[in-house]
Amino acid sequence: MSHVIVVEDEPITAADLEHRLDAMGHEVTWFDTGEEAVARAPSLAPDLVLMDIRLRGELNGIDAARMLRDQSDTPIVFLTAFSDQATVDRVCETHAYGYLLKPFTERSVETAVQVVLSRAHADRDQLDRERWIGQAMQDAGDAVIAVDEAAAVRFINARAETLFAIRAQDVMGTDAHELLQFADDRDDGAQPLDVALQDDQPTSSPARKLTCHRGHVKLLVSYSAAPVHSTEGQKAGAVLVLREAETGGRAAPGAEPLAALDGLSRRLQHEINNPLAYNLGALELALFELDQLRARRSLTEASAEHSTREHEEQLKKIADYLRDAHHGGSRIAAVVREMNRFSLFERERGPVQPEQLVELAIGLGKIDAAEHVHVAREIGRAPIVKGSQWQLAGVLAYALRSAIESLERRGAHEISVVTAVTTDSRGWAELRVTTHAETPSPSKPSGAQTLAPPAESTAVSRNLAEQVSESHGGELEIAELPSGSTITLYLPAMQLADAPSSCTSPAEPERRCSVLVVDPEPMVRRALEIALRPEHDVVSVDSGPSALDLLTRGDAFDVVLYCSSRAGLTGPDFYARVCDVRPQLVQRVVFMTETDNQREQALLRALNAQQLSKPFTSDQLLARIAECS
Repeated sequence: MSHVIVVEDEPITAADLEHRLDAMGHEVTWFDTGEEAVARAPSLAPDLVLMDIRLRGELNGIDAARMLRDQSDTPIVFLTAFSDQATVDRVCETHAYGYLLKPFTERSVETAVQVVLSRAHADRDQLDRERWIGQAMQDAGDAVIAVDEAAAVRFINARAETLFAIRAQDVMGTDAHELLQFADDRDDGAQPLDVALQDDQPTSSPARKLTCHRGHVKLLVSYSAAPVHSTEGQKAGAVLVLREAETGGRAAPGAEPLAALDGLSRRLQHEINNPLAYNLGALELALFELDQLRARRSLTEASAEHSTREHEEQLKKIADYLRDAHHGGSRIAAVVREMNRFSLFERERGPVQPEQLVELAIGLGKIDAAEHVHVAREIGRAPIVKGSQWQLAGVLAYALRSAIESLERRGAHEISVVTAVTTDSRGWAELRVTTHAETPSPSKPSGAQTLAPPAESTAVSRNLAEQVSESHGGELEIAELPSGSTITLYLPAMQLADAPSSCTSPAEPERRCSVLVVDPEPMVRRALEIALRPEHDVVSVDSGPSALDLLTRGDAFDVVLYCSSRAGLTGPDFYARVCDVRPQLVQRVVFMTETDNQREQALLRALNAQQLSKPFTSDQLLARIAECS
């Protein structure tokens, strides 16, 4: 039940509204002047205000709404008999959630209140999440600096302020090159932000001297810089993560900044996905309902040509707004997918051609673009493997790039790279990349084969590559040679059971199913209920124990949709409990997974449990229900 304040100076209209809202289950308080509403609203803390525009007294509805907005973020819907452009413009200035035209019907009141309360709840959740994300970035243990495509500073966290003895407000918008200058101690003297922005590739170092000109601070730091792209693939900026260099060497050099950056990426995806799934689902359904309404009116009011034309124009405006909002949500979803693509940890997997992995690694590492690097390819027969092509290609690219940089530091002017794809004696795919210095360093006699110390960045690449190869059930070998190195990745062939299953025949009619939804987020449960109920029977609960209670007592369900995030039981634990109480149902449990829990995703894959990654569309959801039933 929600608390609604009605501000209306016509007693009959106010009584009608109070009656309708009371029948909907809401608590109602009525005021007939704007002054009284402004004075009493803070103590009443309403969930919604329905405000008449023309009120008796000195304070009209629009001015009263402005004053209420200054007090709190309570959503306001205007009541008016006028829909002229001037009135609409004045309403928009107050950031109102909408308006109801008089005379209004029971259906219009019910729809407006339900939509506004749902939107307000989602807005508050989104604001809370944005505050949480902002605080998480501020509280990060590493210094974080973000710049735009022109290298102007757009974000700097508290740790960076402390580390460099600067204030964010003093450096915001300034050129990062004027703020931070790394020592010219590399062969190319490259600055990490220039590598990320101009070369469009990540870079890192375990220890490099840095001067902060604003704070007159000189430090030895480890860093990781990575480019950021827009949804259209254009350069949008870069992120630089820094910390004072460790001298004890307990962890792999440079691994902590990379892990911190990936952890931040996964937390952002988690916090975006839930409200995004709700918003996209709600917008799809709103557009559907709008189309249905237009179709019904075209049949019932064909005789009232003028009225129908005005109403159609209004509906068209609403439809345009909804489609714009849906487009914006879809772009956010594309950003999440882009973040997924470049993460080094667990992601959705599928069939991959080994030769495609090698070509993708060459492209990611920009190997072909270097004039002094010559690439030869030996492509043989190799089985298809199952995995994440971006993960596997990414680690090959990192390792290959590190091997080439190691030869460049030794003074090599011409480097050959030979890639080979074949099948080993076990039937596994074998991906081998060999680097070789065609010309020796001029500082060494031609017969000398003294090895330079392995690049510390190679240790980072090797550490990450080993993690990814092991998670795919494969093996990684990196052999240092006198004049180069060999990187070999072995991956098991994809089994027949791993191949994508065929979908249900379109000609086969889909039957109505009983679906149990388990999700701790109220707005996600609501969106799933709305999406499923036209075609299926839905019961929703907020925790794993509540779902098990229903299953234990014998309630019949065809499919279970389970999100383990804060649901009381992890996905694998819930899977095991279902095996005990309803073993015949276990293969029809679909785990709605998120990107921030790689360990749980891996365990679910080991159990051969079904997973559906958030955010997903209603079509994807319905298709998965059809497959399970």
